[in-house]
Amino acid sequence: NYTIKPKRDDNPLNGVTTADIVRIQRHILGIENLISPYKLIAADVNNTNNITASDISEIRKLVLGVIEKFAKNESWTFVPQKYAFPDKLNPYSAPRDILVNVLDPISYRENFVAIKIGDVTNSARAHNIGSAIQRADGKLHFEIENGKTIAGELYKVDFKSSDFNNIIGYQFTLKFDQKNLSFESIEPGKLSVDNSNFGTNRTEQGILTTSWNNKTALTATENETLFTVVFRALSNESIGKLL
Repeated sequence: NYTIKPKRDDNPLNGVTTADIVRIQRHILGIENLISPYKLIAADVNNTNNITASDISEIRKLVLGVIEKFAKNESWTFVPQKYAFPDKLNPYSAPRDILVNVLDPISYRENFVAIKIGDVTNSARAHNIGSAIQRADGKLHFEIENGKTIAGELYKVDFKSSDFNNIIGYQFTLKFDQKNLSFESIEPGKLSVDNSNFGTNRTEQGILTTSWNNKTALTATENETLFTVVFRALSNESIGKLL
């Protein structure tokens, strides 16, 4: 008797982006349900046999770099390909291995469906061969005013956009000169962001990550402040040279 159980637990961030958060949130709200049993398994990142806001929270922490891996799940899981789900909307008890009795294990084969945990948009790459997969529908541009900092004073950087039209989510990493700027705080604007939308664990290295999404698409004018990042200036310099 043999048990066949695939295992892979590398690169948890592979294929996991804010786009997945958008899809899972829309599923929770009943706007656009996930109907594939494999995607439902992928969305249950905290392994509770249910999809809730807690799964979204953990995915966002991974995207922001706050955590390095999911606490209660491996990077991949595998379901036998021939397994027939008795209830495709409640697939969480699906087996992850196969018990077999064979005389020649060397030539025996079984197929599994590989599921990348957290990836419901099918953007994960299973190996290093092949072309890259586009992660978004387009680019979003942010603009700031190129002012001057004064050493010792707070400097507020207002983020605006000239093409914020029907945007439902975005993510990016802001790099800043940590020798001349010290991160202080985040202030919401048109977007209702808070600390959960930002990864501040690497600000001493000059890295600030952000991930935002909304249940419906939003539009803002070029004069509206989307959010503000507050720094403490450590020198007199042009802000454009520090971000």
